[in-house]
Amino acid sequence: MASRGEIAWMAGAVVLAFASRLVYCFQRGLGAGLDHLYDDALITLRYSRNLTDGLGLVYNPGELCLGTSSPLYALLIALPAAVGLDPLWSAVLFNIGCDAAICVLLVYLCRGLPLLQALAPGAFLLQSNILYWSGTGMEFSLLVLLGWGAVALFAAGRHGWAGVVAAAALICRLDAPIFLAGFALLALAAAWRERRIPWRFLGGFAAASAPWWLYAFATYGHLVPLSARARYLLYQSDPWGGQAVAVLAGSVWLLPAALGAFFAWRGPAPTPTPRLSFFLRVLSLHPLFFLLAYEASGGRIYRRYQVALDASLVVLGCWALAVLVDQLRQAPQARRVLASAALTACALLLGRPSAVALLYPFKEIGTPGNSVHYRAARWISENSPPDALLAAGNVGYLGYFAGRTIFDLNGLVSPRAFEALARGDSRASLLAAVKPELVALAPEELEPLRQALADNGYVLAEKFCHPDLCYHVFKCARDAGGS
Repeated sequence: MASRGEIAWMAGAVVLAFASRLVYCFQRGLGAGLDHLYDDALITLRYSRNLTDGLGLVYNPGELCLGTSSPLYALLIALPAAVGLDPLWSAVLFNIGCDAAICVLLVYLCRGLPLLQALAPGAFLLQSNILYWSGTGMEFSLLVLLGWGAVALFAAGRHGWAGVVAAAALICRLDAPIFLAGFALLALAAAWRERRIPWRFLGGFAAASAPWWLYAFATYGHLVPLSARARYLLYQSDPWGGQAVAVLAGSVWLLPAALGAFFAWRGPAPTPTPRLSFFLRVLSLHPLFFLLAYEASGGRIYRRYQVALDASLVVLGCWALAVLVDQLRQAPQARRVLASAALTACALLLGRPSAVALLYPFKEIGTPGNSVHYRAARWISENSPPDALLAAGNVGYLGYFAGRTIFDLNGLVSPRAFEALARGDSRASLLAAVKPELVALAPEELEPLRQALADNGYVLAEKFCHPDLCYHVFKCARDAGGS
């Protein structure tokens, strides 16, 4: 049973989580304008809204396509939306709840180490990258909660439930194996030592995952979301190009985390529980699998996958700080000198970023580029018939706020476009074949299609400008009354 002090700190961590996230939400998120969201999040939220409206887990009504990278998140967001809560607010509040639950989990895992119980949740809440993505409507907070929850349950001997939660993490995001790989490796090592197969874990995993995989294959014809396959096709780059190494090296938590990983496996440390020791060792393997996965894949869309990695680095870094403080109090003089030097280095490294993180929600920023997508979506909603077909490359804002049937020129939510691009067909040929009533394009998308637009009778209907770009909406001349 948790002590009164632990219960009080758990409650305090929950309050801090809600306070920090709500401040961010009103300063930089929904309260600052709908153009501060993330385009990909709105793809998933359109799935949630369509599910709530009785249209099924689809992006375009009547078109069976799994284009969201997080079907579990879409399903969960649809639940509060079913009772009238806007999916935008539902997603933000859900993420705040996940962050609060993560803080409670950290306090539980660090029982017996009051300093770590204070440092880990506090540093997690202060990490600006985690805070940013939590406020954009993306599903990374849920991924971290499920991944860490599976590890905690397994370490506590609840292997069946650990399998269920691990399956949920995989359905939440396809990159879950990057974190779960370390967990699987240590779990297999434990099973090997004990000379027994972890049937309860495997049974829980199969029972939780099989229904979704069967449904996905029967409904969509594929287990991997179309958006993931399309992105892998679109973002071509050379493997082993150093992208993930650059991400890892750019984290201010890298050196403290490396020290924490060392302390997790060997070296002087306050005696952690077997549960915490297992958890820290799993976290220490996360950067290795991150490097392996994203360097081998050529670094495709790796930056968004940095969020779960940042969470692991933060906790490992806090573990290093806790160990160093313990060394200052109990170790021989020589070790205390080393611990003091290491603590000073960590303080210099982390001091400024931590101070900046406190003010991060209040940092002055200009109007983001998403404003053009939002304004274009509202214009299309007000100036086109409800059954109009809209072709575009950025489909999150346009799909959610315009409310029109979308033909995604990048193939993330449009199987026909994906199949054509996989064959090597051009977007110009796609445009001529589909003949949408409206086309919305960013400058880099417009230039290759300029001649195709003219050849197929499209005229500029409206232009939405931002200091960094001008977004163009074209209407087919036959629909505009031209010849």
